[in-house]
Amino acid sequence: MTEHTIVHLSDCNIYQQDNLVLQHVNLNITKGEFVYLIGKTGSGKSSLLKTLYAALPLNQGKGTVAGHDLKSLSRRSIPLLRRKLGIVFQDFNLLDDRSVEANLVFALRAMGWTDMAKMKARINELLERVDLKGKTIKCPTPFRVGATAGGHCTGLAQSPQLIIADEPTGNLDPETSDEVLLLLRKLAQENDTAVLFATHDYRILENFPARIVRCHNGKVFDEEDVVV
Repeated sequence: MTEHTIVHLSDCNIYQQDNLVLQHVNLNITKGEFVYLIGKTGSGKSSLLKTLYAALPLNQGKGTVAGHDLKSLSRRSIPLLRRKLGIVFQDFNLLDDRSVEANLVFALRAMGWTDMAKMKARINELLERVDLKGKTIKCPTPFRVGATAGGHCTGLAQSPQLIIADEPTGNLDPETSDEVLLLLRKLAQENDTAVLFATHDYRILENFPARIVRCHNGKVFDEEDVVV
């Protein structure tokens, strides 16, 4: 593990309650690296992601994320970890009665921001990057990249060290999926942010190649090491 390591899991066993989901997990992701996470439904992808953002506890093995020891996290320190993460879900967790800008204000307040002038400056910076500055698009509008871009901006509002994206294009048409993926990669590259992008869309993997990690038979492998 080096100073550029953002995710480091060593010989970890990952559980859902008493059920062992993944065993002997070894995973390293470095600063600025883009990694796809694939696997069949029920293979443990979501459990792995939940462990990384401390929705599931790590009790066996060694793990650090963004400088935080997963085994020593407390209820008070979990929010400190999550402030270093951008977490993007399939439904984008947007409030449908508010504009993209209002959703970003809500997200920043949840992260502990209080200075409205600083929030406005950060929001304008993010919206300008995705060509939404000055627009009042309501969220969510499922098949418009404007709304999905807003969803991804809420995940990036804090300039995270790691973006965890759990099937973020699962409900989108191919053209919009590509736009969202390229947007996410662009924003991540500009911030030198690591990305772990869970997907079932093999078309994306073929068109936008990057390192692939697979959950398979209760273990986690780099794709090139998988023996089917």
